[in-house]
Amino acid sequence: STYEGERCAELRWEPVSDLLAGEFTSIQISPTNPNVIYAGIDSNDMSVYKSTDAGNTWQLFDVTGHTSGIAISPSDPNIVLYTSLESAVRRTVDGGWNWESVLEIVTETGNNPFTAITFAPDDPNVVYTANVPGPSRGGFYPPQSAQVYKSKNAGLDWSLVGICECGSIKHLVVQSGTANVIWAAGDGGVRVSRDGGQTWSGNMIAKSIRDSLGEVGGQDGEFGAIGLALRPGDNQTILAASSMAGMYRSTDGGQTWVEANTGLKTSLLHHVMFAPSNPNVAYLATHNGVYRSGDAGQSWTLLTQGWTYNFFTPIAVDPNDADIVYVGTATEVYTTHPKHFNPGMHEGEGLYKTIDGGKAWSRSDKGIYEGKLAQMGTHPLLPFNLWVGGESGRGAFFTPDGGDTW
Repeated sequence: STYEGERCAELRWEPVSDLLAGEFTSIQISPTNPNVIYAGIDSNDMSVYKSTDAGNTWQLFDVTGHTSGIAISPSDPNIVLYTSLESAVRRTVDGGWNWESVLEIVTETGNNPFTAITFAPDDPNVVYTANVPGPSRGGFYPPQSAQVYKSKNAGLDWSLVGICECGSIKHLVVQSGTANVIWAAGDGGVRVSRDGGQTWSGNMIAKSIRDSLGEVGGQDGEFGAIGLALRPGDNQTILAASSMAGMYRSTDGGQTWVEANTGLKTSLLHHVMFAPSNPNVAYLATHNGVYRSGDAGQSWTLLTQGWTYNFFTPIAVDPNDADIVYVGTATEVYTTHPKHFNPGMHEGEGLYKTIDGGKAWSRSDKGIYEGKLAQMGTHPLLPFNLWVGGESGRGAFFTPDGGDTW
């Protein structure tokens, strides 16, 4: 019987569903507007989130499946594409309000999973992506064949341009200055195409190691790579983050490689990125912490000492400020590199931001929650004890205080 205007004032509702997501796969900042950021999630319930205020708040913008890669146009923050492990490549031209499927390969075993995707930095019309034929999501050796696709109209239409024995490609980088030189990091190591994806080299790291040892022939070995970065303004300097053997660095365009693990306390590496505004600064996400380099990847310093949870995958650096960095934790439920499979919910998961080069970090994931809850159950005697089950994700959640904490 008590009203405020026309609204009942006796029942008041407030959100208590802060089931913070922790399975980030990709973080991408718009090159032309650093306030616009997209984050991909390893869950069917929440594929792509967007922030328009530099990570302060987020909104869910599309739901298909487990996101694997995101690409933002180098000239227009409203044009975005992302890949999924279960469905078609998706595209928006209005900043995420509307999406369409633009590339899909369906076989008897279902959708072929698309993994990495990237724009050419100097040509916003050119986009590359790759999939792994068949139901496999990759992560195996010997590597499978990856189909490489190219778009010449900003991701609207696609054509198959070549086959790379890369296995599941985790990262694609188009070299600055030309849209025809593409670098790939995947199950088959680091490989390069110099003709727009038609033909590909062998595993360049494995070749360099064999040459240094004076060996002829033989197998490439398991030099799988997850992260890859070309130094801004210097295409000769390349960092390759391997999945099992640490960091490799080349200063001659990939002809020779040396280990660059000084300061690293783990050999299980994930994504690596140079700061676009400072080619001496690079950041690295690993199985056990986030690192920073001030000498273009020759040595590393741990930034997350003592953190509760240290399993990170995606990393993004502000295009105008080398000290502004975003990193996301991972659970890797349906990962493309199963050797790092890490399911479950873990204390400390989330998306973090630093504005001082990693000295201090803060949570930057307000609004990124588990998106689809299917079951709720309360304790018969303790009313503030609540169990919640997700429809597709990491399982069940529990709160002892009516949703204040989970």
